Amino acid sequence: MILDDVHRIASEAPGYCYSHRVMYIDLAHWNGDWVDLYDSNAKLWKSIAYLNDIGNVPGVGNNVWDGVASMAWDLQNTHMTVWSGFGNQWKRKPYLDNNAPKEWFNGVKYATPSGLMQIMR
Repeated sequence: MILDDVHRIASEAPGYCYSHRVMYIDLAHWNGDWVDLYDSNAKLWKSIAYLNDIGNVPGVGNNVWDGVASMAWDLQNTHMTVWSGFGNQWKRKPYLDNNAPKEWFNGVKYATPSGLMQIMR
């Protein structure tokens, strides 16, 4: 694991909400598993954990994918947010690449505003 301390370009930094972020990178998978965000006064503001898993990607094999669940702690406002791409479907892993059902490959239906409006009815 390595640490990467990221700052905005000096000319772009004024007025930005974060002074810098420290990213904890898993070298085996080139993934950021944890991020610490610092406010404009360089005080620790938020910590975010990205909980990842490994899944079978067709033609590639087992590969790391993001999105099992993630948690963000707002340390200054004592608030936590937890999110997941699964909802309550923890029984199975997500579909990756060509493992998705063929009907989901309809780009017009699933990737345009008009298609999404039809789904949301």
